[in-house]
Amino acid sequence: MTRVNFEWNDPLALASELAQPIVGVRYLAEAPTTIDALTLVRPDGSGLLIRSEMAVLSSRVEVGVLSFQRVRCLEGIYGTIAPSFHDIKYVEKLVIDERGIRVDSGILLKNEKDNELIVVAAAMPCTLAVLGLISPAIDFSPEYSLYSYRRVTL
Repeated sequence: MTRVNFEWNDPLALASELAQPIVGVRYLAEAPTTIDALTLVRPDGSGLLIRSEMAVLSSRVEVGVLSFQRVRCLEGIYGTIAPSFHDIKYVEKLVIDERGIRVDSGILLKNEKDNELIVVAAAMPCTLAVLGLISPAIDFSPEYSLYSYRRVTL
C-alpha cells in the first residue's frame, strides 16, 4: 500500500518530539473560524510548529497531511490547553485510508489525566482542526470523521 508520511525533517524521532511536555499553544489564524498553524510550546520556550499540507492522491482527490517543524521564535496568539499536558502518556498518529493510499493526517496526545489533544487536517484545505483547546473556541471540523481515522501508536 502506498503511504504519505508526516513531513518531518529532523534526526530526532517525531514520537520523541511529540512526547515532550507542553505548557501551552500558540496559533495562527487568518480567519476567526480557522487555525492555519499550531505551535506546541515547550517549557524552555521552544516549540513544535504543526501545519497541514495538501497531498494530491489523484485527479480531484487531495488529503491533508501534517507537517512538523521545530521552532525557536514563537508567533501567533496564545491558546489554552489543560495544564496537565506536562506529562504525556502516549502519542498516536491518525491515519486515513483513501483510495488505497495511507495518509498521516493527524495526531492524538493523551496525558496522565486522560485529557486528549487532537490535531488533524481540517475540512478547509491547509488548515487544522484541533480538539482539546480550552481557548480559542473554534469549531472542530476535521477533513474526515474521527471514526474514519486509524489510530497507530508512535
